[in-house]
Amino acid sequence: MSPGTRLPAGGEGVVRHMAIPADLHPKTDARACGNVFQPDEVTGVSPLAVDVQTATGTQPAWLFPGSGPAATTWVIHIHGMLAGRDSAFRSVRAISGSGWTSLVVSYPGDREAPGEAPRPSALGQTEWQAVDDAVGLARSRGATKIFFIGWSLGATIALYAAENGSHRDVLAGMLLISPVISWARSIRYAMAQNRVPSVLAISAMAALSLPLSSRLLRLDRSLSLPDQLPAPIVPTLVIHSKGDRTAPFASSSAFATASDLVELVEFPPCPHAMEWNEDPQRFSEVARRWIEGNHAVKPR
Repeated sequence: MSPGTRLPAGGEGVVRHMAIPADLHPKTDARACGNVFQPDEVTGVSPLAVDVQTATGTQPAWLFPGSGPAATTWVIHIHGMLAGRDSAFRSVRAISGSGWTSLVVSYPGDREAPGEAPRPSALGQTEWQAVDDAVGLARSRGATKIFFIGWSLGATIALYAAENGSHRDVLAGMLLISPVISWARSIRYAMAQNRVPSVLAISAMAALSLPLSSRLLRLDRSLSLPDQLPAPIVPTLVIHSKGDRTAPFASSSAFATASDLVELVEFPPCPHAMEWNEDPQRFSEVARRWIEGNHAVKPR
């Protein structure tokens, strides 16, 4: 969808226009998607298709090569749940022209790999390993400094990869958009937004965290759903909006308050992961300025 146009004073809502017309037939299932780009429209140059070798198979990725000395800085873009890799084109567009290399990755369970069967999300607790493997690919191709840009679940994955990955020495920072900082808080918040009784939220979290019920849900493992917020190990920028009805803004605010490494930039109210769509120019300015400002920081 295109950036929103606000209604006149007194009206409620935002009008959004289809960037690419599409035929919608009766009973068609559809959902809003923030991406407005085809692969060859993002930077003006078609990306290269590359494969990331992981412990569970091959994950496809799109590589947008950088230019000049800045090309050794790689920005790895991680999409969210129920969104394809192309949803991360917006952050690639935001930093295009910087000279940095962008890698748009996939991970097990997102159905981006050819022939991949549907599988439930592990909420980042296993998917991060594919991102760590992507960092390894970046290093093998000359990357000397890495930044993560994670959207929604992609932010969760970035946090896990930063904490558990094997390439901390080159990780310089993370930019998290509409992040799911705590799944326990997000599940309760989303259900409350939809007026679902809190007992069902408690039951859902129990089903995900208990071995027997998690196996019945076809998960490879039971999941940990702590209330406490993670402690970042690298400089982190959070871009979020109070209009998000999926990931609570309050979690982002608490995350930023708890650590000097975290900066929070609030965007005007907009739906989940639509901050770029709300104001592409500001999004680009904020993202580029923050990465440039942390570029000289030595990875830990």
